[in-house]
Amino acid sequence: MLEDILKRPDVSKFIDELKKSNIFHLRDQLTYSYHDISMSYELGLYLFYDALLKYYLIVQDDSYLGDFLDQIQKLYRKLDVVEDIQMGIHKLICNELMDKLHITDSSLEDNRQTVISIAYDRYIRNGYFIHGFSSSYYHVVRDNGFIPEEYENYYDRFQKINAMFHKYNISTVFTKNFAEKKVFFTDDVVMGCYYSMCSPMFFYQFLLNQRLLGKRVSEEDYWYDRYEVFENALKRFMSNHLFSEKDKQFILDLFYDEWKLLHRRKRKICLLLIERSKLLEQDVSLDEFINDKASVYDIIDRMLSSKYNHITYDKKIPVSDMKLITMEHFYEKKITLLENGKIENYKEPDKSIGQDFLNAYGNVSLFLLLGSLLISLGVIFTIISLFRG
Repeated sequence: MLEDILKRPDVSKFIDELKKSNIFHLRDQLTYSYHDISMSYELGLYLFYDALLKYYLIVQDDSYLGDFLDQIQKLYRKLDVVEDIQMGIHKLICNELMDKLHITDSSLEDNRQTVISIAYDRYIRNGYFIHGFSSSYYHVVRDNGFIPEEYENYYDRFQKINAMFHKYNISTVFTKNFAEKKVFFTDDVVMGCYYSMCSPMFFYQFLLNQRLLGKRVSEEDYWYDRYEVFENALKRFMSNHLFSEKDKQFILDLFYDEWKLLHRRKRKICLLLIERSKLLEQDVSLDEFINDKASVYDIIDRMLSSKYNHITYDKKIPVSDMKLITMEHFYEKKITLLENGKIENYKEPDKSIGQDFLNAYGNVSLFLLLGSLLISLGVIFTIISLFRG
């Protein structure tokens, strides 16, 4: 499926360029569908995954993929507004589909209806809704199916934290209703990727809540797994609000356990796909697209654009009814949390030359030098005394 496309050398090269942020630049910091995705190369990657999945579903032919990738690179270098990039991607998919169908004139009504009908059949009628989830749960979902909110978690302890913060006159810090047994699906790959990387969202939002933890924490700290940054910020916050030692320890223990749970496996983007018809009885009809007098490119763009971001679902999804997609995320771990709570690969601040000298020769060597100097001074004073008689 999509994983096979991601293994292609030309795809890997493109992702590597995105990682270096050489080809994707936004005009302004972006709020995408009411969620801040401020790191442009992160958004660039998610848009690329979105383009690949739509290509896979609609064109269904690898022989056109090389040209598709070349055109996307040009698109990324030329445009700096997300809506324009998405529209351009949808136009490219439409072009690749027409090339496969050997259609050169989309203005002819028969050709127009053929393109729209095939795209509708593959993307709407036989397409998918998406749920992004943490890679920590991938193997559980793969082996047992998906049961909303029925997996290893610490919800009962998080509920206690809400009450604990209220005791110190701090408003509720977690807006999630931990008693609800439902999740959300979307038709937007970008949002699916975002939710997967931030899952569980209530914990991510708590860590990035600068009203609570201050401006020393950042989204980048989360992506690079800088555990100690959030731990120190949480300690400062609780000390400033005079938390008792018992309450402090309860919160820090829970923070540690949740962090360890989320990092027990390598972080990847994990998407659960389920057929649209299983979640939505009434979808937009083919006639609505066919009867629209706009150009075929405008119709395909409207068809592929996101329409559903929060479809709730509360039933078990058996393994047979779902597809799982995993995709690498390109943030390299700088810090790793160990079982004993210590931090691995922590880089100490640069040391001064004087400190390097002490490290190279040791404090004992310094005392030996001082001793030698005092002995030399003693010999000199002895000689002077002998000459004076």
